[in-house]
Amino acid sequence: MRAKAPPGEIARFLLFFFLRDEPLSQNNGALEFGRARGAMSSQAAGYLFLIVAATPFFYYLLVLFSTWRFFRHAESRLSPNSGFTPPVSNLKPLRGLDPEAYENLASYCRQDYPEYELIFCVGHESDPSVPVLEKLRRDFPDRQIRILFGSGRRAINDKVAKLVRMVSEARHEVLVINDSDVRVEPNYLRTVVAPLREPKVRGVTCLYVSTEDKTFTQHLQSVGMICDFFPGIFVARELDGIKFAFGQTIVTTRSCLKAFGGYEAIENRPADDLLVGRSIAQQGYEVELLPYAVKTVPDYDSFKGLFIKRLRWLTVMRHMRPWGHIGLTFTQGLPWCLAVLFAHPVDGIGAAGVLEKDAADCRVGRHGVCHLAADVWAAADSLAQRRLPDSRRHAGADRTKSSAEFAAIEFVLKPISRKAGYGRESGSGRRGDLRGDGGHPAGRTGP
Repeated sequence: MRAKAPPGEIARFLLFFFLRDEPLSQNNGALEFGRARGAMSSQAAGYLFLIVAATPFFYYLLVLFSTWRFFRHAESRLSPNSGFTPPVSNLKPLRGLDPEAYENLASYCRQDYPEYELIFCVGHESDPSVPVLEKLRRDFPDRQIRILFGSGRRAINDKVAKLVRMVSEARHEVLVINDSDVRVEPNYLRTVVAPLREPKVRGVTCLYVSTEDKTFTQHLQSVGMICDFFPGIFVARELDGIKFAFGQTIVTTRSCLKAFGGYEAIENRPADDLLVGRSIAQQGYEVELLPYAVKTVPDYDSFKGLFIKRLRWLTVMRHMRPWGHIGLTFTQGLPWCLAVLFAHPVDGIGAAGVLEKDAADCRVGRHGVCHLAADVWAAADSLAQRRLPDSRRHAGADRTKSSAEFAAIEFVLKPISRKAGYGRESGSGRRGDLRGDGGHPAGRTGP
């Protein structure tokens, strides 16, 4: 392998070549010129690599700016309009029994809202969730609770097939749709319905956090959400606006759904929440992402479960937003930092000095390495945790532990991203490719 010539050697050769008193022989001149050209090409490639490796740093700056913009007027955006409380139909498709199912579903019966109905749809009368729904009826007799059995449709996406029926039987124009593992506060309906008072807004969605992390794997997922998923959402909002929704909360109107063909049009496609948000935006309306978080109960206990969850999300993203999937490569700072350290050990010495000061300032000792890529996320995390109302705060979590988990997520995300190109998902008893034109049972846009 040809050794890389330092810049000084190249400069000396150029001066000698142009200012020499006697001409070089043809062979020596060609040899020296070839060496200089090879050295310059090597250096150009090295600089290009450093520029590419620095891309995550600029992305982190964009994350900070986007996060600041998102939370800048959070209080005014979350002020419920007490005079705007249209009747609401809350639709919840169910299949099986989620962990802590009763508490999740009961939270919707405790809403501080004048008029709303709850419609549940299960596949059959022997579904394990039916006894829980009957208990809800007994415990909350004043609430309008309806239980539907079966969708009456043959569709790949069973969840969306149930939504088709629920929309057709809903009594009210305003629809609130959410998954069965979501738990909310009493002010939930007032908060998420309020943006619809603006005629230009016909879609509302919000962020979500875990109710409680009981295992290391669940804590790893929560750190990944804040360090990886939320920043990407804030950047997408800043650059292109919100053109998607999350299954944890979708608020829209019956007429808006009807305008793009309703859930019937997407019952054989994956990522129904993303498609609903996209269809609303394509009609010229705005989709509002609120600085408000609902809670979800983790449905996995092992690293394998987390791996499958992340793989599924990345597979959906690859097929539904291919350019966004490719862009993930340039948002992971830690692998790029390690690549630079390996390729340019001298530059790595300088980076080590920065790391040492960072470690001293942040009082994280030997774990400071993780913060070269993580400190910008930590700043955004701190801002988000202070401002996200009704969310589980992570402020008390040990920062060193979170840094180690961040590093784990960075390394785990890379092989998962590669595998996502070939992934298949299962659900509703069927298997098939996850394609944007109709493939497999759906699910959520997010992990």
